[in-house]
Amino acid sequence: MKATLIFLFCALLMTDLHSQSYKSIVVDTKNGKIKGINNGSTYQFLGIRYAMPPVGELRFMPPEIPKAWEDTVNALSYSPIALQVPSSTQEVSFKPQKEDCLSLNIWTTDINRKKPVMVFIHGGAFLIGGTNTPLYNGNNMATEGDVVIVTIQYRLGVLGWLDLSQFGEKYKHSANLGLLDQRAALKWVKENIASFGGDPDNITIFGESAGSISVTCHLLTPYAGDLFHKAIAQSGTFYLNRKKSMAENFTKEFMKMAKANSVEDLRKLNMDQIIQLQKKALKKNMVIADQLFLPVLDGELLPSNPEKYLKENEKTSIPLMTGICHDEAFYWYYQYKIAKRFPKLAVRKILNNAGYNKHQIKNLAAQFQKDPLYPNKKDRYFSVASWVIFKYSQYKFANLYKESNNVWFYDFSWRPSYKNKPLYAFHSSELPYVFGNYYQQLEKYPYGLNKDLMAAMVQTWTSFAKHGNPNNKLIPGWKPLNEKQSEIIFDQNIRTTTIPDLKIREIIETYEKEIKESQHSRH
Repeated sequence: MKATLIFLFCALLMTDLHSQSYKSIVVDTKNGKIKGINNGSTYQFLGIRYAMPPVGELRFMPPEIPKAWEDTVNALSYSPIALQVPSSTQEVSFKPQKEDCLSLNIWTTDINRKKPVMVFIHGGAFLIGGTNTPLYNGNNMATEGDVVIVTIQYRLGVLGWLDLSQFGEKYKHSANLGLLDQRAALKWVKENIASFGGDPDNITIFGESAGSISVTCHLLTPYAGDLFHKAIAQSGTFYLNRKKSMAENFTKEFMKMAKANSVEDLRKLNMDQIIQLQKKALKKNMVIADQLFLPVLDGELLPSNPEKYLKENEKTSIPLMTGICHDEAFYWYYQYKIAKRFPKLAVRKILNNAGYNKHQIKNLAAQFQKDPLYPNKKDRYFSVASWVIFKYSQYKFANLYKESNNVWFYDFSWRPSYKNKPLYAFHSSELPYVFGNYYQQLEKYPYGLNKDLMAAMVQTWTSFAKHGNPNNKLIPGWKPLNEKQSEIIFDQNIRTTTIPDLKIREIIETYEKEIKESQHSRH
């Protein structure tokens, strides 16, 4: 009780301090006036609506342009996050949530200049996540990098990715509604960002995990080069997608659970019912939960053959920076108890679902037998998962894309220590460094702050946004893949090196072909 009272007192004190020190500012947009604040280092606008609330008749429909307003709208606090089942893997998922979630946030140091704009798409397997978290606060990145930072929210889970195309033409994009939300946000930014000191002709999209998959999907669309001009994809590509049949089967399963026979039946469900149904569906499909709401390469919004599309559509030069975390799959080891207790079994289940058999997994694990970074079986098996799920496809995508555009590849390898034990460069561990927000994360991660690495990464990401080239004075000379098969290693010692592990990529490529042929023969 005493602790609660102290917390409330501090909160009230901080609120009072904020009201005294923060100055408000009003800008004009195409929809009307918006009020933000100057927090001392940047102008901050939070919870700006970029589309109509996707509720009622607009549930399961493409986003609609928001109506203009007459009074000044306050943009002083984050809007609720998208509807989702809370998960211990993302603290933000426990924040207030609503179906009315289509909003964005802006940080800028000067509203009278035309500065490069960076639009961030958050991750979370298209299931969880949101922008209301200190991790994605754009203040430091906007200040240190002298850019305008925008973070966006989009619909998640069944509300953003349930395939209802069987119910008619107007639902033909329902399996990819989240991508349409993102496109609507980019369109809003393009039309309004000049009022916030941003250059509408110099917009970079960047995202991590599901956000990275989204970035690469947007590269497959006609509006690439119009709504954005550069791209950064962090740990995820369109190779991680749902087959149409998988999307359709899940829809049948979900509608059976909901006792629904039509879209109208689904619209009658309230928020709590949707959450409970989704929770039940996730529990039933636990092993493939991260794949249930991946984008669908439907042949309409997204090409069914991305490789062919990229080779045939070299119309616009959009430079790309992309890369991985060195120990991607160790994220699961840290987040899930079952993965810690039975690491080998957990990896096998993940890879079995991707089509890999016991022999193939064992052979891949043997490739790391003499790697000092992976001294035991657990490490070697999780490294296999890192390669199969993330690293292989990221390298494959980069080498495909470099045929017509400049591509820079990175490997985030920083392994901080905790209680004299090394931690891993797991999936998403680069994010505090990219946003320059490790200081805000110290309570959760009280180890391994590398200030020089953080400064270098903020400058690298923002230099790319400014010039289409990530090189800057804080990193060694970094050649694009077009010129040299090299990558930059973000570690204690930032360095460039020749891209390694060609043998394991060749083995995985062979297995991927075998799996594909086996799947075709079964059908």
